[in-house]
Amino acid sequence: MEKRIKERKSFKTFMASERAKGILSIILWLGITFILQTVLIFLFRDTMEVEGTENEEFFRSLAQYMPSAIVLIVFIFRYFTTLKEDVKRLTKKNIIFIVIAAVAAIVLSRLIAAAMDYFGVISSNDETIRELMAASVILPALMALIYAPVVEELLFRKALNQIVNNKIIFVILSALSFALTHTADLTLIAYAVAGALYAIVYLKTDKNIVASITVHFIWNLIGVILMLLGIAA
Repeated sequence: MEKRIKERKSFKTFMASERAKGILSIILWLGITFILQTVLIFLFRDTMEVEGTENEEFFRSLAQYMPSAIVLIVFIFRYFTTLKEDVKRLTKKNIIFIVIAAVAAIVLSRLIAAAMDYFGVISSNDETIRELMAASVILPALMALIYAPVVEELLFRKALNQIVNNKIIFVILSALSFALTHTADLTLIAYAVAGALYAIVYLKTDKNIVASITVHFIWNLIGVILMLLGIAA
């Protein structure tokens, strides 16, 4: 009897721990993103197979963007207190570091893009975004400027750091997991560099998630602007 009570207390203690909270966040992201998207595609498969119709385009957009919208709402609600506190925790030193990191992000993105062009490497993820933005700018732009900075930082930085305490291992896992969810081609290196940069910003600002969200937003903003200029051209 005492053993069972101890086991229950031990389980409750674990579930209340930071590690459990991080694991739960990852499970929520996986469940909502992939399971809901699979269910929506299954439910609307007949309509989505009829190409060139308004219904086909609508249900494809629904299956693609609805899970992301739900994840965004869930994560904001789940980490609302953290986000609110981290805004208040931003210091002048943090802001200066964010500016430096943002400039570094812009320079890195241009160097990486130039290297990719030189070697003829095309990012499958970037190509997908370009195609989506060519059809409709608003939703892909919102995904890049709101969903990606907020959800991905809360997931790959905040939640992952709740699970992994070692700083070096955290930066490596943060970079790799971030990269692998974006692409499986050679441009994985570029996303890994970005993921590592965001992880370093997070750690160097005393684990302030708003700081890494801001740098991520600026990186994506530059990318969206360049894509829009490319589409317009």
